[in-house]
Amino acid sequence: MRHFHRLHTENFFCLSGRILLYANGVETLLTAGDYVHAPAGTIHSFAMDAHNTRMLGMLTTDVFEPFFDRLGETTDDSVYTDGLVDPGTFLTKLGGLADLDVEFVGPPPTRLRASDL
Repeated sequence: MRHFHRLHTENFFCLSGRILLYANGVETLLTAGDYVHAPAGTIHSFAMDAHNTRMLGMLTTDVFEPFFDRLGETTDDSVYTDGLVDPGTFLTKLGGLADLDVEFVGPPPTRLRASDL
């Protein structure tokens, strides 16, 4: 889902694989070593676009920390491979995330095709 944060900044660093990132109307393909800084107010969305994609996400301030407690799934696995959060959970499980500084503004962007890159 396209969303923005009023209070915190989000940073995306692609460690491996491919990440399709939408930020303020621009779709960008991130590959290993690419980095995007999305300051507060940036409308954004992202999707992993390859198997074994690894991403480091950095968020400041700590206002977003409870997000993972509320939406994450408990696991005893040392490596969790099912993704961060089921996107369907955003709307059905919580009914909104404004208290976590997540404001939805639209559906996910149309995904890029390989021929568009």
